[in-house]
Amino acid sequence: MAATGQAERDELDNIPQCESCGVLYRFLPPSTKICGHCSQYTDPKPPTAGPAFDQTIASLTDQAAHHEQSASKHRLNQPNSKQNSALQSASAVKQKVAVLKKQVKSETFAVDVTLWIHPATGKKTARKASLLAQRLVYKMDDCVDYVLDQICQQVKAAYEVSREFLSSPTSLPSFERKDIDLGIQQTGNNVIQLKLVDQDANKTVESWYSELKLARRVTDKDLKAKSLTLRLYVYETSEDTDDENASTKRRHRPDGGLSEASFRTG
Repeated sequence: MAATGQAERDELDNIPQCESCGVLYRFLPPSTKICGHCSQYTDPKPPTAGPAFDQTIASLTDQAAHHEQSASKHRLNQPNSKQNSALQSASAVKQKVAVLKKQVKSETFAVDVTLWIHPATGKKTARKASLLAQRLVYKMDDCVDYVLDQICQQVKAAYEVSREFLSSPTSLPSFERKDIDLGIQQTGNNVIQLKLVDQDANKTVESWYSELKLARRVTDKDLKAKSLTLRLYVYETSEDTDDENASTKRRHRPDGGLSEASFRTG
């Protein structure tokens, strides 16, 4: 029998105890100092064999097991206040890092960009450049105007590096915002032109991305990854074409470029 509180301990103190075997007997008369089993022996010492001894051992074993179980439950239910200062500091840092990782993950926005080039002559459809898709990551509170400028600059830098391995590279197309087109990759080879108005440029990425989702311009795959897959179209120009004529040709070339509706490119 194990006492778990002061009231139970007080109650145990009032239960008669055999002076021979030490077992508590609730109905042992106060005037009787020895229990019935122990009184069978002329020597009032605790029995070392026989039924009385076996009963004593069993009773003590049960009490020990019950006490150990109660103590374990009590220990498990206590707050972990035994950590030293070093462990407490490490736990706090670990928790902060986990929170920051979760926060960063929820506040970033990835853009996967592939480069497509319209040739100055020859084929009229754009060809995919020999450049791996560029994954660019921005914050949700970044300005759309800033993000689009960065996309042009970063893809241009990657393309310039890749051109170093070409035996006879063509002239570098313009990556200026006014000279490029952007398309949102859909399923298969379908692309929707990304048309921006002045108001869009001043929005945050989060606001702009929400509008694209409402307009069903974002694929399920991109929605799940909180990203956007874009095609960046640039236009090669002939060596003897000045900038003004190049811009005019880009707007009025025979294939019409990107349409405002869904379209396909080769």
